[in-house]
Amino acid sequence: MTGAGLDRLRLELLAGATPDVTRLGPRAARGVRLAGRLGAPLLPAVEAATAAADDAARARRAVAVSTAQARTVARGLTVAPLLLAPLIGLLAGVDVPAFYATAGGRTVLAVGLALVAAGGLAARLVTVHAARPARDADVEEVAELLAVALDAGVGTAEALRQVATVLPARAAPLRRLALDLDLAVVRTGRQGGGPLGRVEELLRTTRRLGVPAAPPLRRLAAELRAEELTRLMAATERLPARLTVPTTLLLLPATLLLVGAPLVASGLAAVLP
Repeated sequence: MTGAGLDRLRLELLAGATPDVTRLGPRAARGVRLAGRLGAPLLPAVEAATAAADDAARARRAVAVSTAQARTVARGLTVAPLLLAPLIGLLAGVDVPAFYATAGGRTVLAVGLALVAAGGLAARLVTVHAARPARDADVEEVAELLAVALDAGVGTAEALRQVATVLPARAAPLRRLALDLDLAVVRTGRQGGGPLGRVEELLRTTRRLGVPAAPPLRRLAAELRAEELTRLMAATERLPARLTVPTTLLLLPATLLLVGAPLVASGLAAVLP
């Protein structure tokens, strides 16, 4: 679901309407299903999905803006040989098709096209890698869903088990943590100090102090979203420099080779006996 769709859903919830889960995106649908099953308020789950969708859209816009110039240059260098080789050959009086019909010309063409393909693929991979979420980017959703479950009045361990049912990828560590909390077991370094470790530490601290965990969980989720957005923004700022590598090492040489080879071959044929 788009940001506009989530905004409409928020208004429907504020008006007391029952949301249609079938038209929700996966993130919002998980939160709404969990809240509905446990009898928790639906609006916080939708608010979290809206915030995550806004951050994702902002990251996509940042990637598009940061790579616009480099992608334009890369596209230009990709099609340049097709346009420049016949034009320059015509101006220089060189029969370009005849050159590429020879064995040497076919070799040059194969090498040039391979460089163009490799350059285009490398540029694509660099862009996709920069926009890829971090491995633990979903931990903020774990925190938000735990807050939703706790709002329903269930205990911390049960909240972990309920969230595990809607997040299969995190089910095993969440169920282990629930068991540890039931048995009052502390296993140092279990989560390796990563984002999920921050969730565990927060749950243990709030449980020890006897304070509600939902508000700090939502603050933690917001912090994790902000950190992920900052990481993506920093990665997009480095994209133009990274895209110069496939452009200068692959696409530019391919253009020079495909355009220049017929001219060089014609010149050599004219001076050599």
